[in-house]
Amino acid sequence: MYKIMFVDDEEQNLFLMEKIVDWEENGFRVCGIALDGSEGIQVFEETEPDVVFVDIRMDEMNGLEMIEKLQQKKKKAVYVIVTAYDEFSYAKKAISLGVKDYLLKPVSRTELLDMVRQIREELDMERKKEDDSRFLSRQYENGIFEKAFAALETGCLEKRDISAMPEPNAAIPGSDTAILKSNAAEPDSGMPGVDTAAQELDSVIRGRALRSYEMYSPTEEPGDLLYLVEDWEIEYCFPGYDCVCFISEEEKKDAVLEAFEELKSHHIRKKYILQVNRTFSNAEELIRGYCGDFRHRGYCFYERQSRVFFCSEVKTGEGQAYLSYGEEGEKPLRRLIYNGVPEDAIELVRWIAEYAKEQGSAPGGLADEMIGLLFLVKNELTKLYKDRAFLILRHQNVWDLHKLRTEAKLVSRMEELLRETGTAVKNMIENKGNYSLMGRTAEYIREHFADPEFSAGEVAETVHLSRNYFLKVFKEEIGIAFLDYVTDMRMEKARQMLKETEETVYAISRAVGYESQYHFSRKFKQRYGISPNEYRSL
Repeated sequence: MYKIMFVDDEEQNLFLMEKIVDWEENGFRVCGIALDGSEGIQVFEETEPDVVFVDIRMDEMNGLEMIEKLQQKKKKAVYVIVTAYDEFSYAKKAISLGVKDYLLKPVSRTELLDMVRQIREELDMERKKEDDSRFLSRQYENGIFEKAFAALETGCLEKRDISAMPEPNAAIPGSDTAILKSNAAEPDSGMPGVDTAAQELDSVIRGRALRSYEMYSPTEEPGDLLYLVEDWEIEYCFPGYDCVCFISEEEKKDAVLEAFEELKSHHIRKKYILQVNRTFSNAEELIRGYCGDFRHRGYCFYERQSRVFFCSEVKTGEGQAYLSYGEEGEKPLRRLIYNGVPEDAIELVRWIAEYAKEQGSAPGGLADEMIGLLFLVKNELTKLYKDRAFLILRHQNVWDLHKLRTEAKLVSRMEELLRETGTAVKNMIENKGNYSLMGRTAEYIREHFADPEFSAGEVAETVHLSRNYFLKVFKEEIGIAFLDYVTDMRMEKARQMLKETEETVYAISRAVGYESQYHFSRKFKQRYGISPNEYRSL
């Protein structure tokens, strides 16, 4: 609903303007009235109306003078002048002041309604433009923060030695500013570099006192967490790898904490951790604070209850490196490696996690132990099955285990990876192509050999091998060269079509991957000793 005010030095005219139209029915609320221009300025500043109807002739300050003074103060509104006469001497001045329209007294209700509806439509359009612009601006700013936080997390994880992180209140050296390097591309790539990334952040922060938060759960994904915080008093919100990150103005901190407490009370059977980071008012403070707070991101790693913690209140150096449990890991892995049965390996993972909790091991050390376990599995599979095991765990970035915020989620992810590995081993043992390097290659060739541009390089890229190495492995495993294998497949399909369809030789040549009928016929005769037409007539 828009706000409207009236300025006229005759009270009966003000009364008439208030009552002549049902303003609320037409989308307006009368927010103020004034008896002269000076009072009109005062009421305007108190109420900030969207539309002003103002009489031209008033004793102390006329309507145009009032509009001019308001515009000098950068007060924006739709102005309509009201007069008893066609005072064209005022027209030029009114136009220069951007007056929307004018009404003649006595005011016609029909004319007023038509004007008000037109103004309402224009205001609606203007508001929509502003809303769209505001939305796009907010999306852009949100993206800047999301990109920066992802780069900071990656940069901090790459350092690995948490003791090397700058203290939150220490001056930040240039080398730590470069932790935004994930935002910086190679020279001439057209992507923003480190300095540009920091400048982008400053342009979004604009000197405001802001505070960042990270909320995570052992059972819910970032998308679910986004939904939970969408109505909180926050400025920016985006998903992290294993959490939802959001930023609010510092003055809204209490409101955020109250919203978290309400969330806890409504979901008592679930676990949520709210990490409260330090405030910042520029890019340098954000980077310094993030690196310092990163030391404490595992503070609630083993926590079993919902809680909130302030990074500034966590003691430095809590937790210790992972303490090795002193047993060989190969034995519990044998059923997984030889039979594709993951249960023993999963039980080992649970035992290691429980042991780490009892010993107070640092989360990073436990994550390293889990990564080492996966490397052991991969190495043993490669020794046993050689290239057939190439695809197992191939597409998993195991270092992402360091991004998981809770022991429960780390264990859950490990169980998922071990079960996937077990399925892959079983399918490989049973010679199911999807999990065999050559089986997958053969399947891909069957699906794409009819494409005239089909090549060895395309298949090699699909199975993540270099072209030369792929050709070598293919010949060793299949027994013939890749090109001969593809040609055999094309010729066999062509023979089938020649016998079972009435397609022309040209159409068949196209259907099996040859752009030239002459080239196809020559290859066919080399292979079978007769032409395609002669074969068809047999």
